[in-house]
Amino acid sequence: MVVLDAVNGLAPDGAVADLVAALPVAGMNPLERADALTTLAEHQARTQAQMLDLVAAIAGPGGELDSAREEVSCALSLSGFHAERMVTTARALTTRLSASRGAMLAGQLSYEHAAALAHGTRDLSDSQARQVEADLLDAAMNVTPARFAKKVATAAAKADPAAGEQRHTKARAERHIDSFPRDDAMAALYAYGPALDVATIHLACDTLARAMGDDSDDDRTLAQKRFDALVDLAQDALAQPGMPKRKGRPAQVLVKMTLDAARGLSDEPAELVGYGPIPASTVRHAAPDTEWRAFLVDAATGTFLGLGTKAYRPTRRLDEHLVARDETCTFPS
Repeated sequence: MVVLDAVNGLAPDGAVADLVAALPVAGMNPLERADALTTLAEHQARTQAQMLDLVAAIAGPGGELDSAREEVSCALSLSGFHAERMVTTARALTTRLSASRGAMLAGQLSYEHAAALAHGTRDLSDSQARQVEADLLDAAMNVTPARFAKKVATAAAKADPAAGEQRHTKARAERHIDSFPRDDAMAALYAYGPALDVATIHLACDTLARAMGDDSDDDRTLAQKRFDALVDLAQDALAQPGMPKRKGRPAQVLVKMTLDAARGLSDEPAELVGYGPIPASTVRHAAPDTEWRAFLVDAATGTFLGLGTKAYRPTRRLDEHLVARDETCTFPS
């Protein structure tokens, strides 16, 4: 396309971007669309470099980070984390990583790559950071930000091994596990800790998953088997004798559900304590050795009726009481 040929090689600026943005995308061939996308990406890098100049002016060369982070966060509607990352990147690019700023202005370096470089060299001296920049800046043009961040981390570790040891010791003290609710009765488990330990956990799950064999009746993927292996490990740990008790009882996951749902007479959702609603079927079909207990509640009033003995089996006395009281299932229809 003639217009693309005309702008090819020009320094990215607003006029070039506007010209490319006005091109008839529907009439382009795939190669022309890729060229147009590249041109706009170059313009975006230049614009982001100019934004970082403004952020650096707001933040100043150093000192208090909190106020600068909050000001940028409010101005751009960013989270505190992303605003802080932008501030530290802006400060680095307008001081010791000036070559990266120049590459952004030339449309040759994205903000994501620049941020990875600034973050990865944050604990190095000015001279060490500049050396890492000089060694890796050209490599940034041909790799994704994630792969570039790994290159930066490797170079930074070699530049100052002692500082790397200190950072690891500090970070290791912050190891933890968190769970986060997700949609559709799912949740995410996040484990933050030493990479060697996380690799050990993953290797254990992978080894156990592969040991499950290739049973023709087992349609689980390897990824699914890894997760199931982790659950098996947790269940085995809870089943060990001598495990600490909570308020005199073994540690158990607690679920609220109606008796009819527990007996399979209705599909009224159960409630996983600390999470929210989950399908009753997931509780009824849980492995019999799963360490959990059900709070049985009245379907109409939510009144507590009693504790299930284990999994979805109510006590005989409670079962007889409900049958005598209701005679039939009280769930609508």
